Amino acid sequence: MLTIAAARAHGRSVFVSPHDKRAEAEAARRALAPAAYDYRSDHLALVAAFAGWEAARRGGGRRAAAEFSGRNFLSDQAMDAIAAGRADFARTLASLGFLPEWYVHEMRSAGGGKGGGGAGSKAGGGVAEAYGFMAAATGGPDEFSGNSRMIKAALCAGFYPSILRVEEPKRYAQVEGGAFRVDADAREVKLFERQLGRVFVHPASVCFAAGGYKTGWALFTEMVQTSKRFVREVSMVGHYALLLCAARLEVLHAAGEVLLDGWARLRLRARGAVLFARLRRAVDAALAAKVEDPGLDLGGHPAVEAMLELIARDGA
Repeated sequence: MLTIAAARAHGRSVFVSPHDKRAEAEAARRALAPAAYDYRSDHLALVAAFAGWEAARRGGGRRAAAEFSGRNFLSDQAMDAIAAGRADFARTLASLGFLPEWYVHEMRSAGGGKGGGGAGSKAGGGVAEAYGFMAAATGGPDEFSGNSRMIKAALCAGFYPSILRVEEPKRYAQVEGGAFRVDADAREVKLFERQLGRVFVHPASVCFAAGGYKTGWALFTEMVQTSKRFVREVSMVGHYALLLCAARLEVLHAAGEVLLDGWARLRLRARGAVLFARLRRAVDAALAAKVEDPGLDLGGHPAVEAMLELIARDGA
């Protein structure tokens, strides 16, 4: 989440798409972040790009990082800015007690966005190689950095109610003995914001040519107005994340649905809605206690563990 926050603060895309090499740039982004296309998420594409760049920097220093940027059509300047922003945010969180001091030291020893590079990791490695094995271990600050559902649930918590309802026709392919659902064509997909109505996915988004929003919901973190209202940074989100983030849940008994904040409808029986409401109250209480005492360890807290288990099973 530090990566996404720092990228938002920087304000410019990390992906470069020269007019004469757009197809190559798109192919490079797809190869760098295949999960972003599978899970319909610009934010996962950003995380994958920075993790690869950071692993290259740790393994070979600034020169290796710059070469990684060139090969993958990334802005090396933007990557440097994100690394510096991550370090700034980490120092602030550590000063408040929400991050351990060793985490900030780990960033500093790896370069902290100021050049230089650490030893040990090779480019192209996973989250542990990008952020440090200690940080990515169970209970570490980056434990869930490689978990797409956790990342998108955290985004939902941070940017709710910037959500979109997705409408698309259901398509099926016939096979021997039955049929299975296939993705709709991207041109058939319609996205709606609660107050503004229909919006459109920006051509620069990994979701631009995508159908198949399996959950029927997405979030956005940037909207621009040109010839149309475009959302540039989009991620499909799951139902559990929405249920955990909505301010108000109304049970529609006859329909077997729950209404979130007077707008979003999800299929959920009344008993499930009651259980979610109780879980949310317990999680809210745990988080309030954490704010009061940043050193409080919520690992093993029943409500927090239940929340993490639900998000891990969410369909986004």
